[in-house]
Amino acid sequence: MSPASHLAGATLRGEVSALYQPQIEIASGRIVGAEALSRWTSPELGVVPPEVFIEVAERDGIIDEIGDFVMEQASRTAARWRDLGIPVQISVNVSTLQLVESDFVDKLLATVAGLGLGSGSLTVEVTETVPIQDFEVAIALLTRVREAGIDVSLDDIGSGQASVDQLILLPVNEIKLDQGIVRSAETDDDRLLRRVMRLAEERGLRTVAEGVETPEQFERVRELGCDRVQGYLVGRPMTAEALEELLRA
Repeated sequence: MSPASHLAGATLRGEVSALYQPQIEIASGRIVGAEALSRWTSPELGVVPPEVFIEVAERDGIIDEIGDFVMEQASRTAARWRDLGIPVQISVNVSTLQLVESDFVDKLLATVAGLGLGSGSLTVEVTETVPIQDFEVAIALLTRVREAGIDVSLDDIGSGQASVDQLILLPVNEIKLDQGIVRSAETDDDRLLRRVMRLAEERGLRTVAEGVETPEQFERVRELGCDRVQGYLVGRPMTAEALEELLRA
């Protein structure tokens, strides 16, 4: 049975949830960030992998419904943690379709203003599942996001040449190194990784290594000067309540 026929309205039915995967700052070893990840559990299909239902959502025009829900959840979690004195920045994935073909930015800025979220509370991660067609529009929208005190990250850097080109063009202040290039032992991948790190240093960008699962991978990105690490070595995705408990401890 196809996921497409069940996905519409899934957020309203309470089938979509947000989990949070911690990021640690390499220099201090502290949890300083968390990525909000959408999860869908269908009564008929069970747990549907994100790589499956996100593709369906983009194809069938449902990505706004899911994206808005996760952004709302993440924003409210960020506000709660702020009130509790927990200094953790929450990152939320935003599809390029969601960014340029909807009123996403208007809704985001209204939510941030309504909750009184200050600088450093949220990061918007631009994902390249669908390539950006109009860079002028994307740049204008992301500039508004930055001006509101929200960080902008470019996800999956190193997964292809297009993402490196976007690094040069878009108004980002963070990049996330794709887990494939972080884990790869290939010479070409190592060369690309070092090129990306040089670009990040030249532009003064914060760097996050994704998918770090072993101490060897951790040591590699530490030696390259990476700022933050995310992956199973650090922590698996968990509920906001579980991460809050971990942070309190």
